[in-house]
Formats: sequence, C-alpha cells, structure tokens
Amino acid sequence: MFRLTASWGENWHSNHDTYWQQQDIAFGGTPATGTSKDAANRSVDAIFGSNFADGKGNVTGFFSYFHTDRSRVLTATGAAARRVRCSMPTAT
Repeated sequence: MFRLTASWGENWHSNHDTYWQQQDIAFGGTPATGTSKDAANRSVDAIFGSNFADGKGNVTGFFSYFHTDRSRVLTATGAAARRVRCSMPTAT
C-alpha cells in the first residue's frame, strides 16, 4: 500500500477596506493597500505499509513535510511585533 498527498496554499489580501485603513493610520501605522499575496505554504504526506508472515504482521511508515514562507506584509510593517490595546465597557 502507498498513498501520497500534496497541497499548496497562499494568503491573498485585498486591502481595500477604508475603515480598517483609517484605524491603522489613527494608531500610527501605515496601512496596506492594493492586493498582495504572501505566506505561501507547501505540504507533502506519504504513507506506506505492507503485511508479512501470511498476514500475521504489518509494518507501516509515513513521511510528512510542511513549509510556510514568512508573511512579507507583517515583516515589512512590523505588525507582527505591534501591540494593540483593546478595552470593553463594563456593564453596571
């Protein structure tokens, strides 16, 4: 028996929300604009196995690989390290 699976993905950002862009400016940031793609990821998985000794034994093995690129948007803006303060009103 042998099975192989693979996948690929990427974050696609459509940065056209003016409300959140204004919030970023209000907190001293530089908002992302336009469309961008980053943080591509790839994975490959394989599983293999076999019976032996007239079906009395079995051996199974697997291999997995996963890689994700760094987010260019978060790295360029420093947003990954930015702290955000949130508060909620208290009910009385």
